[in-house]
Amino acid sequence: MSTVIPLSQAVDDFIRYLKVERRLSVNTILAYSTDLQHWLAFLEKSCVTDPKKILDAHVFQFVAASHKAGRKSRSIARSIVTIRGWLQYLCSEKIISKNPAQEFESPRGWKKLPKVLNEDWVSRLLESPASDTNLGIRDRAFLQLMYATGLRVSEAVNLPLHQIQWDKGYLLTMGKGSKERLIPIGREALDALRDYINGPRSQWQRDRSPDMVFISSRGTQWTRQSAWRMIRDHALKIAAPQRVTPHMLRHSFATHLIEHGADLRSVQEMLGHADVTTTQIYTHLSTTHLKDIYKKFHPRS
Repeated sequence: MSTVIPLSQAVDDFIRYLKVERRLSVNTILAYSTDLQHWLAFLEKSCVTDPKKILDAHVFQFVAASHKAGRKSRSIARSIVTIRGWLQYLCSEKIISKNPAQEFESPRGWKKLPKVLNEDWVSRLLESPASDTNLGIRDRAFLQLMYATGLRVSEAVNLPLHQIQWDKGYLLTMGKGSKERLIPIGREALDALRDYINGPRSQWQRDRSPDMVFISSRGTQWTRQSAWRMIRDHALKIAAPQRVTPHMLRHSFATHLIEHGADLRSVQEMLGHADVTTTQIYTHLSTTHLKDIYKKFHPRS
């Protein structure tokens, strides 16, 4: 008689695999863990304790229960990917014979186009921080960096000083899966970073300060949460037409590049997407932009 592996152990083993073998980032691991805790809670209520007893019906029921609980479609779609990955791991470890979620696909309606700011609103946001205060100089440098490079917020707050190549106009960042990529950075963003590093940052530097570009006024590590609040506050200050997040600057960076003629492969490399199909979503936004231009300027539109 085969031994029944507890579901919690199966999840712990999977998370350990993601950390050690897949070398995923801390934030990605946290997202996987959160999704799987929701899944385990559902299985417990369904009286499922053996991985071999999980059916495709359980996946459908979990999705229905998640919708009923008010979870957003995008969050549920991410959970499905997590659950499918976990079950596939159990298959590879010979714990189960087939993946009950293998054929389960997220409805097309869940794939929403990313929200972006147009170039005018981006300009207003970049000009929002005061140029005569230390915090304003820091905020301006961060916003300029985000829009100039398309970095993820976690990549920006954890960017080491030595990875900016000032003379060549590039920076080196460590993205998802511990993959390095080289990204061009424009003169305007470099000037803003130089003003911040030579000014406020040098004043805030302490013996125990991290070797990161962005630190707090107390000389400590600047956090993702602080960056989110800063961007939110400046968006409110300029009365932006929608809620602005750090990732929206990344979306805007990619969309504006494509609208101005950048090729998809180059944008893929700068964003650090493993698959070009992930980058292709920005071509849909660019197509919408072209349609607007056509309707506005073509005499027979």
